[in-house]
Amino acid sequence: MKPQRGFSILELIVVLTIIAILGKGGSVWLQYQRQQSYAQVLVQHLAIYESALSMYYSEHNGTLSTNFTNNTPLKDIADLAPYFPYNFTAANLPISCSFILSIDGSNIKIILKDIPKNLSKLVDSFKKLVAKNCYSGRLSSALSGNFYQITYILKDSSTSYL
Repeated sequence: MKPQRGFSILELIVVLTIIAILGKGGSVWLQYQRQQSYAQVLVQHLAIYESALSMYYSEHNGTLSTNFTNNTPLKDIADLAPYFPYNFTAANLPISCSFILSIDGSNIKIILKDIPKNLSKLVDSFKKLVAKNCYSGRLSSALSGNFYQITYILKDSSTSYL
């Protein structure tokens, strides 16, 4: 009688179980890393917007002019396009969210809205990166429905911007 070659069914099940466990751990790690990179891109966008507002602010003698350089009101983040770096577009955000500029009297806010609820780790990473990089504004986040909204206050009536 010839010796049997191959693996038993039990050995195959054990190997497949180990591979499944390793695969699950790898996918969790990959998802975490992806959210970390998304947060980094969002922080870079925030830095560009903050820099553009700073240039706008200094160009208008330290005041928030109600009129932009072409005599239209500064209402939207896209109005700061002349101050953005070359080849910068806001359309390359990694997730379906949007930045909004809110000017209310002397308050300047950059609001990142419509972040899906399942990306809570991204919100946490974003907050940690902003805190670590010593941005000058204050950060707050809120969950409304199935979406997060992060508000970054650059200037309010009690602080000076430059």
